[in-house]
Amino acid sequence: MLQQQTELFSDSGAVEAENDLLAALASRDWAIAARAYAELLEKAPSNMALASYDSLIQYGCHIDAHPDILPVDLEKEMTAAQDIEPLANMTLRAHAHARDYLSPAWQRLAKGLHGIIAFDPQQPDYHASYVLAKISDWQGVIDCLRTDSGLLGQPELLLRLAVALHHQQLPEQALLIWCVLFERHACKAEQLISEAKFPAVQELWQQFLSLDEEPGIEHFSGWILLKRPGLFHCLSENDPKLMPQSTTFKAMQNLLQARRGNVDEIEARIALQQQCPALLLHYLQIIGKAK
Repeated sequence: MLQQQTELFSDSGAVEAENDLLAALASRDWAIAARAYAELLEKAPSNMALASYDSLIQYGCHIDAHPDILPVDLEKEMTAAQDIEPLANMTLRAHAHARDYLSPAWQRLAKGLHGIIAFDPQQPDYHASYVLAKISDWQGVIDCLRTDSGLLGQPELLLRLAVALHHQQLPEQALLIWCVLFERHACKAEQLISEAKFPAVQELWQQFLSLDEEPGIEHFSGWILLKRPGLFHCLSENDPKLMPQSTTFKAMQNLLQARRGNVDEIEARIALQQQCPALLLHYLQIIGKAK
């Protein structure tokens, strides 16, 4: 009986030590974490998470001791963060501590990466936008990408910007970025649309593909504007360099603007007819149903 009580007390002490350790890891108090780890090691030496806890403590101490990353160390530090992430998620996720533990690590990397390394599609993770997305700093992602001189030339960065705008509750601006994606990187955009979790864009894409006279992919931005006329209020507010520029988009914009202004549409209709007859036909069907 005495042995059972002793074992029960030991088990209770181990649980308490582990809970203290988890809380210390989340609050990044390495002194308390080390003491709790030593106590857990003593009371539950067979605990399967001990090696993971030790790694998490060592990594946390490392990044606190080295708050700034030298450019020469970026690759090593990125690898270390990517290695520790699944370990933290697996070990801490049940206690909702993983994000608290990981956020400073990603913030540190974002600071080291920002403005230093140009985006390389062969190494897409080595960019501040990737790291900021890890901590759901969506405004940070937006600010980072809007000042990146290579943004328009990289479909992956445009996709990241669309994702960040979506998370910031700016769906119209996200749709405009999809317009730019399809105008500048049509083939890649078609691939991305099947992979990305953008139901609104995927629905528009399926509707576009189901048109009787299927237009070329380069006309998709005009279709988006036709089906989402609410984008109009964003056109004057958006960064000019992030505006769709295709002749089809411009023709559709002019036609919808003429209709809104209740002015003659003949010239605008002719311009759209020259660019994409299928879109003009669908426009006429829409206004016919509205009458």
